[in-house]
Amino acid sequence: MAFSLQRNKIQSLNESSEDRQSAPESLSSFAEATSLHGARFLPSKNVFRRVIWTLVLAASFGLCTYQVFQTVDAFYNRPFNTKITTKTDNDGNDVAFPAVTLCNVNFFNQRRYRNHAKRTNLSDEDIELKIKAVEQMVAGSKDFYSEESRKRNPEFFRRTYGEIQEKDNYLKLFSHDIKDMLLPSSIFNSCVINGRPCGSKNFTSFTNTVFGQCHTFNSGHDGHPLINVSLAGRLAGLKLLLNIERDSYVYNPTEPFVGLSVRVHDQSTFPFMDHHTFAVQPGLQTLCAIKRKKVCFSSE
Repeated sequence: MAFSLQRNKIQSLNESSEDRQSAPESLSSFAEATSLHGARFLPSKNVFRRVIWTLVLAASFGLCTYQVFQTVDAFYNRPFNTKITTKTDNDGNDVAFPAVTLCNVNFFNQRRYRNHAKRTNLSDEDIELKIKAVEQMVAGSKDFYSEESRKRNPEFFRRTYGEIQEKDNYLKLFSHDIKDMLLPSSIFNSCVINGRPCGSKNFTSFTNTVFGQCHTFNSGHDGHPLINVSLAGRLAGLKLLLNIERDSYVYNPTEPFVGLSVRVHDQSTFPFMDHHTFAVQPGLQTLCAIKRKKVCFSSE
């Protein structure tokens, strides 16, 4: 008898639990449990609060629906159109060859300075001290800024305002010249473009505070007409055989690099040689292939 009563009691509890699980949740219970902001005020007994929150939620849903409609409508209207056209020139028309700027990583040419100093009253000992001072300056040595060094080398500490005179522009006077870097020979040409010989007359030079004199081939400036090419490949490109004058380098333990810094760019772009360049080592053949791409934007 006791077992029968206990069994009936457990069965009654199970039936009550099933009834609670199967019964639908009321709106009031849902509003109190949901994370929707303001929904818990909808079943409030305060009529004013209920009306206010009903209007706020209705307005929010309406604004959301309106924005979704606008977004979908704008997507199907497609207000922007991107058109890409690829054109290959097979007519044999010439195109302008890009500008090529190169800088020797060594900014001070000992040979040029020695030749210049020999025409002055400086002795060989003074010349060597000057070159040593340049090496100390490049390495950032404290000895260069000593009082003795300032008295011995006043030209290195002189401040120039306005335009620098030719005789005071040491970066231009004593850096590497493109005329000396192009190898003279009666057997081969050290500069060839599109199968035709070229030379220092095709270069324009400018002063860079890091590399000294930099030289640009086919710059299109200062009365230099643009050089055009009609073929692609190694035979039609620019070929340069250069002497970096390694023996004229100044000793620089902080940057013991040898070679050239090269950049290929458009004639309308100023070559900042501290960025987007590649290095060319001596004694090696370096090839650089480029591809011209013209991008036009239009809106319809």
